Amino acid sequence: MIIVPPNDPTLWNKTMRVENFDREVMPHLGEMWLLMTKAHPDAIALAAPQVGLPLRFFITNGKLTPSVVVNPEIIRVSPELCEAVEGCLTWPGQETEVRRHEWIEVRFQNIVGRTRTDRIRGAPARIFQHEIDHLEGRCIFPRPS
Repeated sequence: MIIVPPNDPTLWNKTMRVENFDREVMPHLGEMWLLMTKAHPDAIALAAPQVGLPLRFFITNGKLTPSVVVNPEIIRVSPELCEAVEGCLTWPGQETEVRRHEWIEVRFQNIVGRTRTDRIRGAPARIFQHEIDHLEGRCIFPRPS
């Protein structure tokens, strides 16, 4: 498994909901973690479509406590937007300004399938929005021809 190139169709299609955590998520976590940290020492997150998996989950680098976010959905957003520069492991070395909601309310499952609802703001909200975009088949850069 490798990080797929920007023209790979997996990046541009909506992902499928995870139903079996043991079979669909667990076998990929170690390799995804290694790919993410090898791609960039300060990498923050990696979505399943970025490694060719059409599944609805991503991993985050919480530095001391990595996290797995499964079947996330945004259920409320702030009316306020803010712009910041973002990069993406799919486009190494490239960055662009992206407008995102200042806070979001999200519902997701953890690695054992327990559902959580959180309101997050700032950098964590930006990360969730970026990764959920990947799960919806959207990227911060246009699809190459």
